[in-house]
Amino acid sequence: MQSEQSKVHWRIELIKALAWPCVAIFIVVAFWGPLQASARLLPQLLQDTETIEVSGVKINVRSSIAERTPARVKVVLQKLSPAGIEYILEKRELSEFRSTDPTLAPDVAELIAAGLCVPMTREDLAAAAKKDSPEERKTKYLTGVKCGDTYDEVRTFLVSLIPDMVRSALGKPDRRPLGERK
Repeated sequence: MQSEQSKVHWRIELIKALAWPCVAIFIVVAFWGPLQASARLLPQLLQDTETIEVSGVKINVRSSIAERTPARVKVVLQKLSPAGIEYILEKRELSEFRSTDPTLAPDVAELIAAGLCVPMTREDLAAAAKKDSPEERKTKYLTGVKCGDTYDEVRTFLVSLIPDMVRSALGKPDRRPLGERK
């Protein structure tokens, strides 16, 4: 009789031990489609969410563009018009720009006003001409600008925003881990 009771007790314990894993497996299998859909949406939800609150604890999951913008870049961007920003994005690298026109184009003048570039002196233009090929030396440059590190920093920052903006426009999530986003 004792052995019969111990067999029953052992079977009950086995059923109790297997019940929860079986229920969990059943739930996962039964709701596999919705769970997969939710997992695919999670990165997009996190990308579009600034903070998550769980039990009264707030967690910042994404830094805003304003928080990622270096102070020096913010100062310059406030001085630029949309046309000036577009000009920066269209020009790959602009360490130096020379023109045969006696006056600088308005876009270039805006870069000077924003502190991104400085006008070239006659001496600067002559020194740059010495580095030109013989064919280029035939061109008489009348004006020019030199752009430095701040120009490069602003351009690099603006270009870094483009992938996030495209993903956002297409409604596609950023698949990089949150810690790798800049």
